[in-house]
Amino acid sequence: MDLAVRNTFIAGDTRCAGEERSWALSSLASNGVSYSSWAAPPKPLMVARRVSMSQRGFHRQGSKWSKSMAVTSSTSTPEIETEGNAKELVDELLLLVDRSDRGVLLNEQDRCKVEQIIERLEQQCIPEPLKSPLLFGEWDVVYSSNPTSTGGYYRSALGRALLNTKQMMQIVNEPDSVSNKVSFAALGIFDGEVSLQGKLEVLDKNWIKIKFESPELKIGSFDFQYGGQSSVKIAIIYLDERVRLGRGSRGSLFVFRRR
Repeated sequence: MDLAVRNTFIAGDTRCAGEERSWALSSLASNGVSYSSWAAPPKPLMVARRVSMSQRGFHRQGSKWSKSMAVTSSTSTPEIETEGNAKELVDELLLLVDRSDRGVLLNEQDRCKVEQIIERLEQQCIPEPLKSPLLFGEWDVVYSSNPTSTGGYYRSALGRALLNTKQMMQIVNEPDSVSNKVSFAALGIFDGEVSLQGKLEVLDKNWIKIKFESPELKIGSFDFQYGGQSSVKIAIIYLDERVRLGRGSRGSLFVFRRR
């Protein structure tokens, strides 16, 4: 028995989790039988329709038709404003890490946001940041994915309980001088400071190695050195007038804000 069938094809939206396509059957007439689901989408009927000459891109000149030379595009790609996007990302990053005790107080969700922003800014880093004069200056450490990476024992859980960190900064002077300083209040009473002096060595276009002398500890009127020499490797993954982002050799992420 003949069936009178009319099918309608509807393309679904594209979503983050993957492309989804919805299929709809507008009407089925088949001896009273209805179908609620399909293992595969129905093939759309190809319906021929008359297309005018003007719709084909022709225009009339007198009694003749000629092809239009104008070419239009139905889609266009907006120009990405890299500099503007970077500024907004830096604004958001600094807002997240502000008053977070250099990342210690961030919850897991905000920590993930920080890492995502850093990854996006890394893609917009200038080609050779180590050749830029923006590298030099005074920087505050405002975030570290691993608290002990920037302050050692002084930034461990016990160290933070005994020593209230007041300031963490790094000074980079031309051509290769680096100074790290951590100031604190021991038991909230005695002011102290730990400082390290080092030399910067460029390894490639992003990576540097800093060799530090023995740390110097000052508490009140006491001033002495302890421990031995140390060295660290860090990649400069983003640099501008306001922030410097780094990644350590073990994957730790750092955010420095210019003073």
